[in-house]
Amino acid sequence: SANPTATAVCFLGTECPMARGYATQLNTLQSEFSPKGIRIIGVMSNRQDSLEDIAGYISQLHINFPIARDDQNRVADRYGAQRTPEVFLLDAHLKLRYHGRIDDQLAPGVARAAASRQDLRVAIEELLAGKPISIPATNALGCIIGRVPQVETSEAITNSTTYTQQVARVLQQHCIECHRSGEIGPFAMDRYEEVVGWAETMLETVEQGRMPPWHADPQFGSFANARNMPEEDKQILRDWIDGGLQRGDDADLPAALEFTD
Repeated sequence: SANPTATAVCFLGTECPMARGYATQLNTLQSEFSPKGIRIIGVMSNRQDSLEDIAGYISQLHINFPIARDDQNRVADRYGAQRTPEVFLLDAHLKLRYHGRIDDQLAPGVARAAASRQDLRVAIEELLAGKPISIPATNALGCIIGRVPQVETSEAITNSTTYTQQVARVLQQHCIECHRSGEIGPFAMDRYEEVVGWAETMLETVEQGRMPPWHADPQFGSFANARNMPEEDKQILRDWIDGGLQRGDDADLPAALEFTD
């Protein structure tokens, strides 16, 4: 409506499994609450999400609410958004009334049959009823927004680990088998332009032991073909992020892997 009762600003990503998984819920909320003056706006702040990627997301998931591309993650910075999906519910006076997750049905590595609490829906209903928001903030889970890095000194650039020299080899060793076009990984890791926006999410999932996917406990034996990333490879990812995600010289790239279909 021209003068909305409230606006739900939801930060999304075209390849984040949770941001894709919640498209249906957001479409439903838009259809149900739009006649009551509620509007949903999607914001794409990932540096790796091109206009073509966003158009594909809208088409494939039949998105029925407007989506804006947040160039240079300026909007995400203004809101302090960190994850996809992450929602900010603003009232008619643009006062923040709720911030956090959409509901608790999906989490990294978890897909429940149904949500035990539909946080955004409850907040909208309480706002429309003129009630205080019973839970005004929850913890948003999902992929970390792929921001454009801010490197403070030229020394950091000069001394940093690079994608072409070190990181590409780590990804070939541990990730590319699944994270390539047409395979099970939700996004590809065989190009700098794609990998650079996923760097912090990649490191987080590695630090948490969710990736590479291997759930056998090493205290119960030694396993052939175990997908364990050694500490020195994890440190390469940390150093690359700390150094500003530098690309490096393409001449240093390892030869592309060949796979059997």
